[in-house]
Amino acid sequence: MSFLSSPFAALSVFLGVVNGINYGASPLPISYGNNGSVGPDGPWWTIVQAVNFPDQFMTLLPSLSNNSLLINSTACLSQSAICPTPQPDQFFTWTDYEIENNKTPSEELHPDEWDEWYASLLNMSGTGQFFSERMDLHPEGDVSIVNEMNYLVMGISNSYSAGFAGGAEYTLDTGFFSLYAEHDIFSWPDQASGFVWYNNRTLNDAYKLGYIPSVSYGLHVGSVVANVTPSLILGGYDSSRILTPPLVSDSRSFSLTGISLNVTEGGNAYASEQSLPLTGLLQANGSSVDSMEVYPDPGLPYMYLPRETCDAIAEHLPVEYNSDFNLYFWNTEDENYHKVLTSPHVLAFSFSAGNSETTINIPLALMNLTLEYPLVSESTPYFPCSPWTPSTAPYHLGRSFLQGAFLGQNWNSSKLFLAQAPGPGFMSQSLKTIAYTDENIEPATNAPSWGSTWSGTLTALQNEESQALVPDSEDSKDAGDSDDGVSGGGIAGIVVGVVAGVAIVAGALFWVLRKKRQNARTHMGGQEDARPYYATDSRSPSDGPTYYQDSPDLGSMDKGAATRETQIGQQVPLAEISASPDPVEMPAPPPQELAGSVPEEKHK
Repeated sequence: MSFLSSPFAALSVFLGVVNGINYGASPLPISYGNNGSVGPDGPWWTIVQAVNFPDQFMTLLPSLSNNSLLINSTACLSQSAICPTPQPDQFFTWTDYEIENNKTPSEELHPDEWDEWYASLLNMSGTGQFFSERMDLHPEGDVSIVNEMNYLVMGISNSYSAGFAGGAEYTLDTGFFSLYAEHDIFSWPDQASGFVWYNNRTLNDAYKLGYIPSVSYGLHVGSVVANVTPSLILGGYDSSRILTPPLVSDSRSFSLTGISLNVTEGGNAYASEQSLPLTGLLQANGSSVDSMEVYPDPGLPYMYLPRETCDAIAEHLPVEYNSDFNLYFWNTEDENYHKVLTSPHVLAFSFSAGNSETTINIPLALMNLTLEYPLVSESTPYFPCSPWTPSTAPYHLGRSFLQGAFLGQNWNSSKLFLAQAPGPGFMSQSLKTIAYTDENIEPATNAPSWGSTWSGTLTALQNEESQALVPDSEDSKDAGDSDDGVSGGGIAGIVVGVVAGVAIVAGALFWVLRKKRQNARTHMGGQEDARPYYATDSRSPSDGPTYYQDSPDLGSMDKGAATRETQIGQQVPLAEISASPDPVEMPAPPPQELAGSVPEEKHK
């Protein structure tokens, strides 16, 4: 059968698309699955998305990459592959469906041919291909609801890897679910015949088929370690994830106008004698700067900012720069490490767009992520500021930042939304529609304060727990040389008396606290205090990963509630998706070449 289009076929496809648009469609929540989270630099929440026929459920990260990317089941079977320990549903397996529908892939692609910015920021190597694939959008994982889309453009990784300056790398084992939709059609030639395919992108096709009311999304990445469950809504958003009026940009970026360190309540444990907030941290070219353009993108892991900015932030934290990974490692032995991660110490980002401004607080508790196998031999906590020079890609704020921020976008009206997201104590879900013409979205009604959503997780430091300030040497010298009429012997006597009094009080207090702790431990069965370390899972880096040629059978998976242990020893329930898919085959029309379509320019 020929896939070359005729004018009549092209017209019928066009009319079918127009008739499919449904402005009254409801927002479509995407399911986050029961497989937990992925690394090796997270942990990160992932969605579970159905592709192929019958449905294969892929573990994917939401992204703004040029196209979605699946991971070939053979990617981690190569002897040269360096893959993290796999989880079910991570790999794509070719089936008879592709063969029967003449779905031949493109020639092999270098990473920058899939996405130029990702290739640069992730330091990617290896090869992949474009291909045309089916996707099914099951709202909240309900497989009884079939929103089928055929012939979507996707990439498939055969051996793509992400690398670091010191030589460490890992083979990509988790794909990307692209939310990019600036151009709806993507064209590419297949390997076998050179036939040029013209494929829709995911959001555009979902809108044309009437599954969502607009080409839009609302996203809160959330946090595994802090038990902030994620939210991704197509064609709308969850207003409970928006605490402040969103900042609106007419482009894909915002102007970052300042970065500061602050404490929203209680004492502070920063390594600084300066008064709070600690400002002037947005720096480049050796000095402070007024602003810089930054692109938010949930598919990228780190905050890609100038070296001077990262260093200015790090100066006040118990972290050290590691050149092998171009990241900052937390000094877990520093007495302030635990303090800044368990109390409301925040990294505050100030943004502007048009005549509006906003500030978004990201708790440092969310900035304690973990490098895992195969990057390091043992779990290593790190601070995700990655020094970057914007030669091949601009500055970006990745999902480490978006753990604490809401990101939304209406591609129809060319508007980008950014707002303060809540902590674990957020309100109940409240789905809102983003209409085709919407240029603004609304925060939660009677939204709680940001601090209240973190009050059950972060505990304010008492003043005696704060960082002790070291007196300035000159001030001490001047005080010692001053003569206020009291003799040296008198001062010595006063000091001895005060010290003796303090010692008596301290001894009594120590005895009381010691007795209280002994009683508490007896009551708790001798349980030790939780370590200030965000453990990701129980696997040993020395355990060799096991890979499967085919995806595991979903029906054999444990369908009970999955949990994950976090830093503070709590068992966190994970979002669930049905493990028993019941796919419904839909008529699959052959792809048609759109009249007058030409290969688009890369969007970046």
